[in-house]
Amino acid sequence: MKSAVVQVPAFEEGPAMLRTLSEIGDQDVPDGWRVEFQVWVTLSPPDRSLCDTWQAALEAEGFTPFEAPPGKLSARNEAHDAAVADGFDVIVSWDADAKPLRDDALASLLETVSEDGVVCANSRPISRGDGVFGAVVDVAAGAEDVLLPHVNGQAHAITAEAWKKAGPFDTDLDQTVISDVRAEEEFSFYRRLSNIGRVTTAPGAAVENDMRRNWCKVPVMGQSGYCADRGERTFHPRSRR
Repeated sequence: MKSAVVQVPAFEEGPAMLRTLSEIGDQDVPDGWRVEFQVWVTLSPPDRSLCDTWQAALEAEGFTPFEAPPGKLSARNEAHDAAVADGFDVIVSWDADAKPLRDDALASLLETVSEDGVVCANSRPISRGDGVFGAVVDVAAGAEDVLLPHVNGQAHAITAEAWKKAGPFDTDLDQTVISDVRAEEEFSFYRRLSNIGRVTTAPGAAVENDMRRNWCKVPVMGQSGYCADRGERTFHPRSRR
């Protein structure tokens, strides 16, 4: 029997997030696997009164709640180290805004990361957007995967042994700068994992790619409150000169 833990970082409460967590928790588990679902919640001081509410809501959806330290990289370091200490074979990191688009997305991640020589199984982010912009987002994401290979932040699975060798993430950088965080947890981590084994894409692991992240790269659209709240940077041609 192999064991895996699905860890979901959470930074805000709300019905929409709980619905996504419910869909993640309802994923099919392949035969021969024991899977635990966890949510690592970062609470700011004013939010601590919500802790009991969070715990009850998460446990009702089958998740084990943990309080995470501030900063995504710090939270993931603590969560992954805890998974290794608890003896899990595989660690799945899954963003709470990346809804699974197939019932077997988790199964595909676990089966792929179990293949010989594979240390990381990536998801396949899909925008689900209608019209030209959605199509452009998907084409651009596919091109980025080829030209700038990285670990997909939306969802991926790594072996515990790979984390021991390639982790932890560098927490000395400013974790409020989203671009720096992404460079460390997606691009630098990919290079370290590739030195250990093979990083590949799980064919059935389709998850939703939030198109609002791509708005932040477009002038005018990038001025939205969503982009400001997440600290995303608006693309501007002058920054490329």
